Amino acid sequence: MTAGCDIIRLTRDDPAFYPLIGPCLASRAVFRDLGEQPWDDPGKTWWAAIAGGKLAGFAASADAGTHLSWCSAYVMPPWRGKGVWLALAAERDKASRGREVRVLCRPALVRAYLRMGFAETGRTREYARMRRVP
Repeated sequence: MTAGCDIIRLTRDDPAFYPLIGPCLASRAVFRDLGEQPWDDPGKTWWAAIAGGKLAGFAASADAGTHLSWCSAYVMPPWRGKGVWLALAAERDKASRGREVRVLCRPALVRAYLRMGFAETGRTREYARMRRVP
């Protein structure tokens, strides 16, 4: 139990994946909050934070060959500010040991990634590029 949630690891092939995360993949509210649509690409690993049998948040990691790309981190509004994002980040972090990790994030998350050992490598108009090498 972390942040009042259980964290489970999934792929698109797990029977629980689409019932849990599927509704968020086509949600306009999630799109507005993230600034992009989360995609269910082949080969992604997902982590879902579950509280009371319901989704509290999710995050994904995609293997890009030379590095891992952390993507699609989202916390449902009632669970924001309760440590769910950090719990999901910790689970992705455990699975990323020994690999370079890159992330494209909103500027509001730069400090959180810096605390996790990432360095900012650039910016777009709306996002910061972050990178952590082992």
